[in-house]
Amino acid sequence: MIKTLLTTVTLSLVSFGAIAADIPRRAAAASPAPLFVAADWTGVYAGVVGGYVDGKANSTATGFISFAPPSSVDLKGALVGGQVGYNHQLANRFVLGVVADVSWSDAKGTTCAEVGGCDGSSDDSYGEGSLSWLATARAKAGFAVNNDVLIFATGGLAMAGAKASISHLVDGNSPLVSDSQTLTGWVVGGGVEYKLSRSVSLGAEYLYANFGKQDFNFTNAGVLAGAAIGSESDAKVNIVRVSLNYRF
Repeated sequence: MIKTLLTTVTLSLVSFGAIAADIPRRAAAASPAPLFVAADWTGVYAGVVGGYVDGKANSTATGFISFAPPSSVDLKGALVGGQVGYNHQLANRFVLGVVADVSWSDAKGTTCAEVGGCDGSSDDSYGEGSLSWLATARAKAGFAVNNDVLIFATGGLAMAGAKASISHLVDGNSPLVSDSQTLTGWVVGGGVEYKLSRSVSLGAEYLYANFGKQDFNFTNAGVLAGAAIGSESDAKVNIVRVSLNYRF
């Protein structure tokens, strides 16, 4: 009886093993494909930029009004523009490049230009400074943390369109006098860039621009019968901005 039962169980197990061997195995689930395979940072790119300008212009009066005390104007405002550049990634993951950009700006500020100070009257004299555009041409040197993240330092030439003006220079009936100049200086900074896809990247950077000294001339404004009137100003600005770039 026991021998017969053992024989039956053995035959059943052998039969089940044979049937199981004939059942096809389920294929292992394939790993999901990555959204994109990032290339290195070599190539041409172009993008849009936007940010904020915070700086100061210090001025000293010249000519007929050289007796006036020094003054300063805080320059604050937004900027928006575009840039184009090229990067080349080396075998050691260092990245060298160049970039040029130009942006419209509404950065400006005012200060009292009265020798004795402003008292709130309608004939108070005020000086105003503004930057209508900013542009840079820079070299870049960075390190690719990986194919998605790039950190870099940058520096080069900076230019800006500046305007200085003074209201009520002589009295309450004096017209507004102004002069516009193109400022030239240098810029340094650094930033980080992150790839959102193979072709699109998001960047953030800080730039410091120093434009040195620039003369502004108000002589031809018909004030004080053509007496030489002007100012010597220097502007220094901090720029914080972000960029959205397309890599070709």
